[in-house]
Amino acid sequence: MDLDQPWDIPPPAASYDDIVGIACDADFDNDGVPDSLDNAPETAPAPGDPNQIDTDIDQYGNLCDGDLNNDRGVVDGFDYGQFAAAFPPGIYDPSADFNSIGDINWADYGLFTVRYGVLPPWY
Repeated sequence: MDLDQPWDIPPPAASYDDIVGIACDADFDNDGVPDSLDNAPETAPAPGDPNQIDTDIDQYGNLCDGDLNNDRGVVDGFDYGQFAAAFPPGIYDPSADFNSIGDINWADYGLFTVRYGVLPPWY
């Protein structure tokens, strides 16, 4: 192929992301959601939470979000109080169901404690 003329050079191949207008982006946790759109970019979804549920709609998926009172601050005693109130036999709070399996248990407590005392982002 003679590439001496500009019209001889093939155009660059367009990617799917270019065609649909979504910016190409890294996917750190390999969950198929680009980091720029992911509500927990460094944490793969829990087995019971393939959609990375965000019940309090604060842009952090439940799995990554220990800030139950949504003050956007350090996960603290106020958040712990809300978690404790949801822990059985308390009243179910879907935001405290970090692994989104439909109940609050010791697994959720473990997920909460690793975020205690930490500022956002929590992934």
